[in-house]
Amino acid sequence: MAKNSSASVGHNSLSEEDRKALAFMHKSKYAAALAEKKKADADFKNVCKVIKAELGDSGVQQIKDMIELDTATGETAFKEKLQAMVDAARWSGLSIGTQGELFDVDRRSAEEKATEKGYTAGVEGKSCVAPYDAGTTEADAWIQAWHAGQKKLFAIQKLRDGDSFDAEVIKPANADDQSDADDFNDALADGDD
Repeated sequence: MAKNSSASVGHNSLSEEDRKALAFMHKSKYAAALAEKKKADADFKNVCKVIKAELGDSGVQQIKDMIELDTATGETAFKEKLQAMVDAARWSGLSIGTQGELFDVDRRSAEEKATEKGYTAGVEGKSCVAPYDAGTTEADAWIQAWHAGQKKLFAIQKLRDGDSFDAEVIKPANADDQSDADDFNDALADGDD
């Protein structure tokens, strides 16, 4: 039913009896549609429960990812999210791209681990207090990396405070196309999992 922009309440001068009949007609249609929506919601939740039972707690997300990968736009968005997750994991010290082990053994040398922890402490703005015994190669690596992290932190802050840093968000080339967002994908993102 198309909307008439010039329509206003009482525009068609219906009698009270006509409006009463219309109200009851709409009531039954609304009630039927609401019942159908509630059933669909319950069915959707049950599908999600079965997925979790059979694929585990990440199963619903896996299915959402598979649906997203069905389109070129979705594939691009998925790759961007995946890269951001890999970056976050790597920056937080999680070994990425290494052979998995039964007990997840980190095979990096103690000096490499200390270097990574020192750099992270430096860019986080933490104090230069190495968690290793003074004079050890680990402590020296941690402190040297802390200084490198501080240098990077100050360089970024200097750029940000200066005129050469533009903090404006850059929209992707297809940002204008977002007005035609798919309601189905929105429903999936908002669905109970």
